[in-house]
Amino acid sequence: MNHGNVRAQDADVGPRRLYDAERRIQSARLYGNVVSYQYYYIDILVGTPLPQRASVIADTGSTICAFTCTGCQSCGHHLDANFDFSLSTSAQWMPCDKTCSTCRHNKCAYRQSYTEGSSIEGIRFTDYVSLGDEFQQNPAVKVHMGCHTRETRLFVTQKANGIMGLAPSSSSPTILQEIFKDRAHVNAAIFSMCLAPEGGLLTVGGYNASLAAHVDWIPMRPQQFYGITLSKLAVEGGIELGTGFGRTFVDSGTTYTYLPNSLYRQLRDSVKAVCEQKCGQPAGNTCWKVSGSLEAFPRIVFTFSKNTVMFWPASSYLYRKTGDLHCLGFESNGAVPETVLGATFMINQMVVFDTQSSRLGLAHSQCPSFTQRPKPPQSVRSGNGLNTPHQKGKPAVAETLFAAFSLLFVMLGLCLVARNLLRAYGLSRRDMEKSGSPRRVRARKLGRSSPVDEEMQSLAADDTSDDNVTRVPLEAWLSATGAESDSPTAGSGPCLSEQEGR
Repeated sequence: MNHGNVRAQDADVGPRRLYDAERRIQSARLYGNVVSYQYYYIDILVGTPLPQRASVIADTGSTICAFTCTGCQSCGHHLDANFDFSLSTSAQWMPCDKTCSTCRHNKCAYRQSYTEGSSIEGIRFTDYVSLGDEFQQNPAVKVHMGCHTRETRLFVTQKANGIMGLAPSSSSPTILQEIFKDRAHVNAAIFSMCLAPEGGLLTVGGYNASLAAHVDWIPMRPQQFYGITLSKLAVEGGIELGTGFGRTFVDSGTTYTYLPNSLYRQLRDSVKAVCEQKCGQPAGNTCWKVSGSLEAFPRIVFTFSKNTVMFWPASSYLYRKTGDLHCLGFESNGAVPETVLGATFMINQMVVFDTQSSRLGLAHSQCPSFTQRPKPPQSVRSGNGLNTPHQKGKPAVAETLFAAFSLLFVMLGLCLVARNLLRAYGLSRRDMEKSGSPRRVRARKLGRSSPVDEEMQSLAADDTSDDNVTRVPLEAWLSATGAESDSPTAGSGPCLSEQEGR
């Protein structure tokens, strides 16, 4: 079987990261961070003839791909214009048939809740999608997606238009699984994520060997989530933590790394003990003011199955909150005996998800950093999924209206961003003056919740104020690992029953 050496080695070492047709490797930029965004996202191009761009959170803890569409009254203002179904000649609503759990207006519907307490709902459809931006020239494949008709809580206030689940689904194919089936353009059921403090790189069909000299492999359970076994955790120069990690998952959609409460306290206190008088000026219970290097901070040592050891440096487990203020990127998971390795665990290393061989690869890396997005698509798709130049001439009425509304949404979005920045600045200044310690940023926890927990979350669904958001405990997530909750239709997440549907 051709798997371990399926790599993007020499094909994509330049800054543009183009599709490698010879090795059948796709590459796409990641944007975002753990401070201002609290997640990493990817651009996808949806529809024909002129693809429409949608920004979606890259989430290895869920499976549905869905984003805002025109006509959504409760959706927030996001980076890109809402997807206009009427402008795509290849878009088709999914009919209400025996494969759909619930229907709305004779169309297949969905509703998905997340452990942080937010939710999305809408109508399912099929269309052509390619990963990344236009210049990367990744081939398009027809997939199932969701068109938001409602967002709640953090999905309203986030910048990205939606979410793209990268976790495996046993009941219906996800976007990633559909791409894996396209063996004419993708060589293997492998993908990798390499997160920098700002942005990163997603590779599908293999991994980019130029980003790491050596990859350590550990067994992985690609069943609804990407589960691995964590056996030991220690702090260099400090203590070895006790046991009780429970089931462990790699989840790029969760901002921080979460440990059971007792282990979190041990880890936090051990780092503080080693750092006493030498790591910088303490600022509160989990932050330090450091004007120079972070080398004085100890490394955290993970030991996984087969005694595979990984070092977690301070440049990854600390994040720069502002200026010279650095804070711990791991938190307590409460009484739940589960460990969630979130985005902070993945920073500055290439994480390879080899789904066909059920193994996870880890390699320290100087991951590429991207902060500036290119322009939206300027070329139409041809019949074979490749791009051809958009014909010049008098624009169609629909395209003119689309451009006008896009400009309007961009202007409204800029106003909203400016307002939120001013509010955030004022809040942080008041918090610092009152307590003398920094306020934690709003973290994302995007593991799927169970259908049982959705009723509890729906009680607060009408409240979209970010200030009132509280996290839903991970018990909801854990129950989802016992039984597949995905709909038999495309994407992921439990559809509402007829009784629950509106």
